[in-house]
Amino acid sequence: MNKRTKAGHFFINMNIPANFTKPPLRIEEQVFLLKKRGVLIQDFNRACKILSAVNYYRFCGYGLFFEIFENGNRVNKFKDGTSFNRIYELYLWDESLRNLLTDGLSYIEIAFRASFVYEMSIANNDPFWHINTKLMNEKYNANKFLKQCEDAVVKNGKEIFIKSYSKR
Repeated sequence: MNKRTKAGHFFINMNIPANFTKPPLRIEEQVFLLKKRGVLIQDFNRACKILSAVNYYRFCGYGLFFEIFENGNRVNKFKDGTSFNRIYELYLWDESLRNLLTDGLSYIEIAFRASFVYEMSIANNDPFWHINTKLMNEKYNANKFLKQCEDAVVKNGKEIFIKSYSKR
């Protein structure tokens, strides 16, 4: 049975093995499968809600730490005492860490850009240094870059800073 579809190739651009026969499971079946493999399910309805929001495979990625392996291979069993809630706590911890890093990196990115733009403007005595083709590396397509800049201004023309600049 060939499970490949045009949409599948379009969106994920990968070849699905011709012998892949796993049918999709409903959320409730996914929770039962985790239970069958040894995960303690404290609240079935909550587990269903979480899996529908997180995705079974993403959730199971956090469960790898709790799985039993033999000779380096998964045996589809979880260590005794593994609970759905514990796996979910690990997921939430990772999500919190990712959010902290994203927030921190955002601040660093903005500070770097501001500093870079300021230093380049002062060093070149030119507020338009970014579109000065004399400053561009020859291996880059300056015309393409300039077109992208123009397109970005048109696309974001309703932004306050672009409106303000355009009035000058």
